[in-house]
Amino acid sequence: MIADRLRVHRVTLPPTIGADEPDASPTLFRIGWSLLWDNLAGLVGLNLASTVVVAPLVGLGLMLGFVPFVVASAALYPVVGGLIGAVTGELRGEPGGLRRRFVGTIRSRWLPLLVVGLLSSGFLASCLTTTARVLDGEGATATGTIVLWLAQSVVMVLFVLLLIYALPLVAAYGAGLKPALRNALVMAITAPLQTLGLLGLLVLLAVATLWIGPGMWLIVPVIAAAFLSAGCWLQVERMRSGPRPA
Repeated sequence: MIADRLRVHRVTLPPTIGADEPDASPTLFRIGWSLLWDNLAGLVGLNLASTVVVAPLVGLGLMLGFVPFVVASAALYPVVGGLIGAVTGELRGEPGGLRRRFVGTIRSRWLPLLVVGLLSSGFLASCLTTTARVLDGEGATATGTIVLWLAQSVVMVLFVLLLIYALPLVAAYGAGLKPALRNALVMAITAPLQTLGLLGLLVLLAVATLWIGPGMWLIVPVIAAAFLSAGCWLQVERMRSGPRPA
């Protein structure tokens, strides 16, 4: 049963301040919007400063070729993870400011976040390569190429669905990659509407970035971090509280 697996693989979490208060049930939109409203300037500043540090590495990878660019772009994931750690700390009432939690998350979790980034970049690069072959006609008549493209697309979507919860679990809750993916699967299954809503938000942010340009990177990771943190925090609180008695 999913519940039994969740009890076995669940990440051990410290108690959350105010988690047991009999307040109205919070919603993902309300929590995410509140986090953005209260911390927008600080999060944008942290994202800008860290992007300035990482940008030369990504630019060098772009100059060297497609594969080096894919590898170098994984360095952006510790930045996003740091933002998620800072935001989740706000939700959990942890001491220290945004900057301290941001730096602390990157220092302690940079390696698993980098591994997540390499996996994500690898999946995306593989899908883009196969898509380009199909669109330019090189493999349009080959059934195997189209089947491979469809399979890669399905795997990519499923991976993003897991990443919605796995990335916050790795960044803010100290989970290893395998436990994070297992718990992410449980979270996605138990909250399908919330998961699809977060997926739609990520797609919307990606489209906006492609349409408006790289300047959107200043705000896109901040919005994603706020809502991914809120979504994972809600699921963690539901997991901790367990089923309510009838």
